[in-house]
Amino acid sequence: MASRFRSAFLGPNGVRAGWRLLAFLAITIALQAALQRGAGFVAERRGFRFSPGLDPIEFSIADGLALVAILAATIIMARFERRRLQEYGLPGANAFGRRFWEGAAFGFGGVTLLILLIAAAGGYSPGSVALHGLRLLHFTALWVLASLFIGFAEEFFFRGYPQFILGLGWASGRRPS
Repeated sequence: MASRFRSAFLGPNGVRAGWRLLAFLAITIALQAALQRGAGFVAERRGFRFSPGLDPIEFSIADGLALVAILAATIIMARFERRRLQEYGLPGANAFGRRFWEGAAFGFGGVTLLILLIAAAGGYSPGSVALHGLRLLHFTALWVLASLFIGFAEEFFFRGYPQFILGLGWASGRRPS
């Protein structure tokens, strides 16, 4: 009985990948909840009111906190597993190198093409431009920053530690013939 219980949690590489993934998710969720509660408290104390519409600052704060929680959970798991952070998909020295800008261009191009196709089919109209001059540049910069936080948080959440540990679990679960 103890052997079955032990084998449910431990595999050839120590704690099984599924349990590691659950630990990562629990740590991420707990950290994100704590960070959001703290940020909400600070915002309330400072008199900051959240707007009912789309606000690039609110998106930046929310997704920036999510990214911090994901990175912190990854660091905790890296320490537990005695691995370097780079093993989970963070490139380190060349983070904003050629590959980053290729991905940014393809991502921007893909979304632009999608919006143009939807507009051509009559499903979207940008309307009139409500902002001009420096105000337009200001909000463009804020939305670019918010988009980067959103992208980094989502990509690292799905393709960082979770993808690495599931791949490790998949590889250790396959037996050579």
